[in-house]
Amino acid sequence: MAFLLRLPDDLDQALEAQAEAEHSTKHALALESVRAMLKEREHQRLVMEGAEHIMTDHAETLRRLADS
Repeated sequence: MAFLLRLPDDLDQALEAQAEAEHSTKHALALESVRAMLKEREHQRLVMEGAEHIMTDHAETLRRLADS
């Protein structure tokens, strides 16, 4: 599915320069960036879920450790 991505001039110029430096395209770099961002956000979500699990399931142990 296609959509239009409007970039400010400075960002478009920086993306163009990076694409040229990497012998790539702005499209390819944009796809790479979106994939990396989505992967990072999923990782952050999983870390937060794990932290919530530890805080909930081990609350008493953590409280005792803090008190010692």
